[in-house]
Amino acid sequence: MQRKIFEVVKLVNDSLATIIGINEASYKVEVVDKNGKRKQITEINENDIQDVIIKK
Repeated sequence: MQRKIFEVVKLVNDSLATIIGINEASYKVEVVDKNGKRKQITEINENDIQDVIIKK
């Protein structure tokens, strides 16, 4: 696990997400749309992350 809480990442499906929790094998993230509206809270793994937008 390389990421930290509150980093903003771009997902492989071109959505943006903020990491709000870290588990042993996954990240709990809040996914937002292009306007910044929350779409869902879900869990992803390292393979779902394309790029880091904002690093803490």
